[in-house]
Amino acid sequence: MIKLQDILNEDLRAWFGKGNKGGVGGGGWDRYNSSGDRVGKCGDADEGDAYSACLSKEKAAKLGKDGRAAFVKRKRAAQNKGGDAKKGGEQSKGQKSIKVKTGASEIIIREYTPSNPADIDKAIKEIEKLGIRNPMNSKEIIIDNSVIIEIINWDKRLWFSSLYSIERGEGNASKVMQKIIDIADKYKVTIALDPHPFGTSTGRLNRPLLINFYKKFGFEFETGEEDFGDMERVAEIVEQLTLFLEKNIPTDPTKWAYYKSQAKKKFDVYPSAYANGWAAKMYKKAGGGWVKKKSN
Repeated sequence: MIKLQDILNEDLRAWFGKGNKGGVGGGGWDRYNSSGDRVGKCGDADEGDAYSACLSKEKAAKLGKDGRAAFVKRKRAAQNKGGDAKKGGEQSKGQKSIKVKTGASEIIIREYTPSNPADIDKAIKEIEKLGIRNPMNSKEIIIDNSVIIEIINWDKRLWFSSLYSIERGEGNASKVMQKIIDIADKYKVTIALDPHPFGTSTGRLNRPLLINFYKKFGFEFETGEEDFGDMERVAEIVEQLTLFLEKNIPTDPTKWAYYKSQAKKKFDVYPSAYANGWAAKMYKKAGGGWVKKKSN
């Protein structure tokens, strides 16, 4: 007998979710509304609920509340423009998922792959000579009495944990960044960071402006573009699940029919990849299995 889990990879298991992986508190990815608030688990929205989008715990944390809200609004606007008047994704069978950038990806600069960890250590030691260790926080380096940075050797990259300019608007961060880039190029090591604003006080760069700041120094998104929402990646996997359902038959037709009927009530669009995925999840949870259809 074919087991449904044989065709599910880590991404789909994360969406369906059990244990501590996936979302906040475990149990799969979470749904977020247009205010950036967590409102439930992926797939548990009721008919008539306001539109929400799914994100993993890690990606939601990277975006922050404002970033999550912006992503949900962009996603909804893109779906409306693409003809998806209702929540739930596709409006016709086989329709491809509408993809929207989350804005959560890391960016990199002058990639040297692989960077030698020993060379990264040498680069960090030279960067340390540009300033002094913060007596209040030994992880931080104060450079030119104006910029505070925190860097580590991790995953064969020189990782920035933070870059903070004490006197804003004086160009100090740009000067320090150029010095660090020169050192990184000298040792041929990759610099990596997550571009997130440091605080929200007046004069602080928001995330788009912060990304533009780094791009001026040659930073690029690691994959050439920002990644898409988790559900966009999973949509392709769920489509594979749909093909699986077309080539196999349930070992308990009555039970499978019940969960399909529940999916029709739960989702605005049926049949759809998401509805079938939810029905298959519930059927499997109830002990259902599958066998291949006999060839004619």
